[in-house]
Amino acid sequence: MVVNPVIPGFHPDPSVYRVGDDYFLACSSFEYYPGVPIFHSRDLTAWSQIGNALDRPSQLNLVTAPSSGGIYAPTLRHHDGLFLLITTNVSDRGHFIVTAQDPAGPWSDPIVIDGLPGVDPDLAWDETGACWCTYATFGAEAGTIMQVPLDPLRGKILDEPRPLWSGTGLAAPEAPHLYRIDGNCLVRCSSMRWSKRSGWMPRRERLGSVADPSADPSAVASLKMTGSSSSARPYRQSNSLTPSRPTRATPAGLSACTAVTSGSR
Repeated sequence: MVVNPVIPGFHPDPSVYRVGDDYFLACSSFEYYPGVPIFHSRDLTAWSQIGNALDRPSQLNLVTAPSSGGIYAPTLRHHDGLFLLITTNVSDRGHFIVTAQDPAGPWSDPIVIDGLPGVDPDLAWDETGACWCTYATFGAEAGTIMQVPLDPLRGKILDEPRPLWSGTGLAAPEAPHLYRIDGNCLVRCSSMRWSKRSGWMPRRERLGSVADPSADPSAVASLKMTGSSSSARPYRQSNSLTPSRPTRATPAGLSACTAVTSGSR
């Protein structure tokens, strides 16, 4: 029987990825340092922290970060033997990617994605090996899930961003994640930060095709999501602990679209 919370304290926006028999989880860290804690599990129930993806000043600048600023909603992936983590520092450089051979670290210095606005970026690879970044518009422009082809190892945008979906009409969609299930490509996103709703929108097109923004909202299944009301202080305390390091994971070469689960706000 699962006893929640499986990871107590302040650990919002979890992104979970499976490599072989191992599960790895990354979550937001906002204005706190070190950033983006990384956890490991074999059963999705017992988790241990194995490190932080952002643990040195060259990776993480929080000097001007206000409360609830800093690092938003990371996405953790594994592709071609390499772990990739994409996230957004809303108080500094915007979107960037860090990579590692071992999720416990060390992680690389950031590969900054210049010229790409928004928050909550996701990475996925199609059947041709092309990488796609899906993200949400933010602030005054919030309201659309966008997508762009990307070279993740250079941080280069390969085409103009295009709209993918504008939601069900409830509120501004955010936190998109892509999945390939039974031949369909699906996008899962939250309808609004405080609405505690999310939707599954099935897509049979290839990644990068433009979704019909007038699609029938009845095709979207509403799901309940658990909100987080924890204060930031327990995170700062728990994050100061020295994490244990489990056995190194064996890469399995899974496609990003077959992630076991990936949650967000």
